[in-house]
Amino acid sequence: MKYKDVLRNSLYLDEELQDYFNEMSKKGWRLDFVGYYYRFIKDEHVYKYQIDYTPISSEYQDILKEMGYHEVRNSFDDFRVLENENVDAPDLNTEFVFDKNNKMKQFKKIHYFIYPILAYFLF
Repeated sequence: MKYKDVLRNSLYLDEELQDYFNEMSKKGWRLDFVGYYYRFIKDEHVYKYQIDYTPISSEYQDILKEMGYHEVRNSFDDFRVLENENVDAPDLNTEFVFDKNNKMKQFKKIHYFIYPILAYFLF
């Protein structure tokens, strides 16, 4: 079995990292392990990779299984890398993204509420 180890670049953002894993897969390298380095094994099949922050539950695992996703070995607890043999599989909309967007919207609402109050007290 032919394999390739790549030192982890901490500058990657989630989207860039997904793109990197997907590009490596197109070049014939399947992601085998994620840690402080990435391990790839030679595999001619093309896979789709997604990074996921959703808290794991049996219901969520069932959904992932139905969609064809399974977890790549990972040494980190704060996120998972998921692999799918179907490159046309739907993207995952993680709760992390949902929560992040909601927090941004809430901040904007507070922002619009606080500015008039601050302006009133300043003038």
